[in-house]
Amino acid sequence: GPAPRVSARDGVAAVRIAEAAAHSARTGRAVELTATEEGTPT
Repeated sequence: GPAPRVSARDGVAAVRIAEAAAHSARTGRAVELTATEEGTPT
């Protein structure tokens, strides 16, 4: 079949962003994400 539109790496990045957003909402503070060499937020 065709290649997936979204890679596992994209999925991991989305989860990290969602977790950071939830943490920010709970604490009321900004969360800084940095990119790894692969471009995935950490």
